[in-house]
Amino acid sequence: MGEWNTQGLNYTFINYANLKWSLSQSEALLKRWGTRGNLLGFEPVNNIAYRTDIKVLKTFYRSVRKLVQRFAPQSYFVFNDA
Repeated sequence: MGEWNTQGLNYTFINYANLKWSLSQSEALLKRWGTRGNLLGFEPVNNIAYRTDIKVLKTFYRSVRKLVQRFAPQSYFVFNDA
């Protein structure tokens, strides 16, 4: 999500370019594999880092969920709520 400050245990900045890239990669994967009946679920983020900016994360999740609904409507949108 950005550069992690090990002293302050927070992000020093949010790298929106990385989030945009991840969103575009999710879209590419869903466009390619979304129509396959055996795609049961899509999880855009495996493990959430401690003290992740929840507002940014929710916005990202909502964007990916829309992609899942559009390109893989038979699939579940899976997310980590930790």
